[in-house]
Parts: sequence; C-alpha cells; structure tokens
Amino acid sequence: LKKLEQTEYKKMSVEEKKQSPFELWCYPNPATNYLVINVNKNLNKPHYTIYNAIGMQVKSGKFDSPTTSTIDVSNLSQGIYFVEVIDGSFKAVHKLIKD
Repeated sequence: LKKLEQTEYKKMSVEEKKQSPFELWCYPNPATNYLVINVNKNLNKPHYTIYNAIGMQVKSGKFDSPTTSTIDVSNLSQGIYFVEVIDGSFKAVHKLIKD
C-alpha cells in the first residue's frame, strides 16, 4: 500500500469588524434594475460592496448621502448576492436576490 502524506491545513483569515451599531435595509428585494440601501443612522463615510454567491466582489462604491444610496444593479446576473456596508470599523451585511 502507498503511504499517505500528512497535509497541514491553515485557516483562512478575514479582517474582523465590530458588530454594527446601525441597521441595514435593501429594497426592492428581489431587485431588477436598481437597489436602494438605507441605514437607520447618519454614517460618517459609508461605502458598500456587493459580492456574488461565491464571494467575488462585483460592485462597490460610496453612499449618495449619510443614510442612503441607490445602486444600478441592472448589469448583474440573476442570483444571490451579499451587500456589505462598512462605516469605519463597523459593518453590516444583507442578502440580495437579483431577478
């Protein structure tokens, strides 16, 4: 029998952010042409990133105002995405369905 080699696996590391002090809403959900991101507090320098279901970044940008951003998602394929909003050391994530 062939001897099996022992393989060492390492955990992947992801930068951790603190639990968000703001709430995040994304609508309409499912979305077709546009998505509105809304938070319940004025944020300092909020930005968003949209990831597809396998974790690839597909879109990112800054908010239009301290509480709201409208994003054109018409060029995204149908499927499941994750919208991440970061403000300083805080982040919140919301699931998005694209029709």
